[in-house]
Amino acid sequence: MSKDGQAEFFSIMDVDDPIKALQKSFGWKVWSDNRWGSIGSGYYLVMTHHDLAQGRVIVTRKPDIDSLKRSYKEDWFASKAPNAWHLELERASHAIGPILALDFSYLGLYENPNVSVGGVIYRENFPDTDFYAPLCEWCEKIADVLNRPKPLHSSGQK
Repeated sequence: MSKDGQAEFFSIMDVDDPIKALQKSFGWKVWSDNRWGSIGSGYYLVMTHHDLAQGRVIVTRKPDIDSLKRSYKEDWFASKAPNAWHLELERASHAIGPILALDFSYLGLYENPNVSVGGVIYRENFPDTDFYAPLCEWCEKIADVLNRPKPLHSSGQK
C-alpha cells in the first residue's frame, strides 16, 4: 500500500483475475507475452476479438507505465528527452498494437462485474485517449476509439 492507503499493484495475469471474463464470457482471446519487455514489467496481455478489425490490443497496468516513466527519468541520456518514455510506448504500439494501460478502476471489478474500467490507450501518432467501459462493451468501445481518424497534428501526450 502507498502512504495514502491506495493499492500500488494489481494482477491481470492470474487465472482468476476479473479481466479473464473477457475470454470466458465475451469472446476475446487473451494470452500473455513479454517480447516487448519495456512495458508491463516484462509481461502484458495480448487480446484479440473476431469483431475487432484492428487486430489486437495490448493490456498492461498504469503502475507499469509509471515505472517506465521513472526509469526514463533516472536514465541520464533519456532524461535529456522529457518524452522519451512516451516515444518508447509509441514504438511499442507500432510494433505490437495499441496499448491500454489499466488504472485502479480495474479493482472495481472485484465488487461489480459491470463497472466501467479502463485507463489510457497509447498509439503511435495519436493523442493518448482515456478509455472506460464495462467489460461487456470493450470490443465495441475499443473499436470506436481505434477507428477515429488520425488528427492532423498530434504530439501523442495529452
